[in-house]
Amino acid sequence: MANMTFFGNCSWLETQGNVQIQGKTVVAQIWDTGGQVRYPVITNGFYRGAIGAVVMYDITKHKTFENLDKWIRELKEKADNCVCIMIVGNKTDLMRRMVSTEQGRTLAEKYGSSFMEISALDSSDVGETFDKLLVDIFKIQTESEKSDSSSRIVLQENKGQQNQASHCGC
Repeated sequence: MANMTFFGNCSWLETQGNVQIQGKTVVAQIWDTGGQVRYPVITNGFYRGAIGAVVMYDITKHKTFENLDKWIRELKEKADNCVCIMIVGNKTDLMRRMVSTEQGRTLAEKYGSSFMEISALDSSDVGETFDKLLVDIFKIQTESEKSDSSSRIVLQENKGQQNQASHCGC
């Protein structure tokens, strides 16, 4: 279920869904700010408590790739200290590539992040991107859970039981 919210000229999309990972149901809430930067008070609210983030750039516009360092630095400063970041190159359906796949991979390695390329226009690899991010978050959180019994993700046993801990523990 998706909800579109508007604030002045700013809008964002919220969606929530369940994903099965290793026999458990992960409840995911996804916020898409569409790169809105005009209202920092609102965007700062998206960072608080985030345990996963997709930082996206346009493969046909090198400037958007150059801005990733700024976005990732801001994310690391304002989000949870164990936020799982995925770097995503968008618009693979277009022929005029200005950022190579290797450049994207190299940047992801620099930050210890996952990397994908997608086409939002034709939905190529979009679902796989979110699935991979959720699996990455799940791995981090379950490792954290093993070490100190804490987790920030909502896990539901297939029997319908729900468990949500209060902090990350990374």
